[in-house]
Amino acid sequence: MTPAPTHDRPAWAEAFSAGPRRLAAGLALIAVAPVVVLVCAGYQLAAFDDETAYHELLWAIPLLTVAAVAGIVAVRLWSHPDEWLRRRAMVAVGVLAAVVVVWFVLLTTARLAPYWTTTLLCVPSTLFGLVLMRRAERNRRVSWLLLAAPFLWGACVATQSALATADLRNLVVTRLVTPGTAFMYVDNVVTAVNEEGLKALGVLAVLVVFGSRINGVLGGLVTGAVVGIGFQFTESVLYMAGGDSEEMLYQFWTRQYAGLFASHLVYTGIAGACLGLAFHYRGALARVLCAGAGFLAAVTAHAAWNVAVSVGLTWRPDSSALLIFVAQPVNAFVFHSPSIVLFCALVIGAQRYELRGLRRGLHTEASVGLGAIRPGEVPVLSSASARFRLRLRLLARRDLRRYRHVRALHEAQLELAYVHWHRAHTGGGDGAESRLRRRILRLRLLGLVATPAPAGTTVSRQAPLPPAVSRQESPA
Repeated sequence: MTPAPTHDRPAWAEAFSAGPRRLAAGLALIAVAPVVVLVCAGYQLAAFDDETAYHELLWAIPLLTVAAVAGIVAVRLWSHPDEWLRRRAMVAVGVLAAVVVVWFVLLTTARLAPYWTTTLLCVPSTLFGLVLMRRAERNRRVSWLLLAAPFLWGACVATQSALATADLRNLVVTRLVTPGTAFMYVDNVVTAVNEEGLKALGVLAVLVVFGSRINGVLGGLVTGAVVGIGFQFTESVLYMAGGDSEEMLYQFWTRQYAGLFASHLVYTGIAGACLGLAFHYRGALARVLCAGAGFLAAVTAHAAWNVAVSVGLTWRPDSSALLIFVAQPVNAFVFHSPSIVLFCALVIGAQRYELRGLRRGLHTEASVGLGAIRPGEVPVLSSASARFRLRLRLLARRDLRRYRHVRALHEAQLELAYVHWHRAHTGGGDGAESRLRRRILRLRLLGLVATPAPAGTTVSRQAPLPPAVSRQESPA
């Protein structure tokens, strides 16, 4: 029996199908950034009559107005009995929240526009970092469209907010600490807390809003790392633009190559992994402790590096070439080695944890007996290398049609296994399961795709493909 046609939504649409509470929480987190800018700009305008602060107030107040309107719409319409109005309210709130982020993007673009050459220099290494972190998710990768959300937060929202808080942060530290060695230590720690807090805020907002697609320890880690890459991108351009050619080369090599995987990527990745883990706990205390531990680790690693550079603990030879190409990689490795080891351990542990959950989900669906996942397919589906070898063989045979069908089938089957796994933590998911089963059955009928079992594995004959269709459409 041919399944009823289904209109599958793209991954970004599925990810944005957050409930009212999650979307409202994400809106509140996003609104924190313009609030921070508004407070700091108000101080600068009152204390120094700063023209820049005046312009910041001009755009911070409208952004807060937009966020307030979105909140009013949410409160008034999400409790409305008409489902059509509730859905339109969710769309409206999502658009208004996007307006806040887009405004930060425009501000960052205007700030970086005069330095377009240095901006282009930082693009290749930034793309390399994004590709590498995306590939860390071996079984279910986030789409590039969804990956843009944490990157834009780090590159635009977090950096603009950090720049806006600089003067107020310096005032607080100056009032509380006497200038000297203690002032230097405290200033570096406060800077780390400020920047890591703004970045972690974006990670939390992404995990809350896109929780149906980006979740778990590995999802939080990759999200945090992408936020860090975005922050480092804008920071690198601004530092490179502030000096001569030798200073530009130093900042470029240090921040975009020698320190790309030993700086903000690592700090926020650690915090993001702990935030992702916190979502798996049900108790509020356990969640707070888990998220707090990750934030503390990120701040400690960040502050330790800042203090080492400020105090002069790093190796700085007289030769410029030796300093740039030898000393800086050595310094980054020595002072970041604890955080790098922790980050790598979190990546490996998160991948193994995800694989165990994936296998449980595959076996759960295979035991149902509806044919979406067959017992003989589980060994291949649970192995990223086996799936890669299978697709490589199809490409070697130039069987692009079957390659596309196999890839689509694998993605749908893995998504179904993830639904089973995450339902154990969050509950629900029956609608998603039915939709994914229909999609898998449709792929089997259209492409006659069955995941071949590895050599030596007994393949179950459960739910065989229709022989009539097989004779007509089986590829040569």
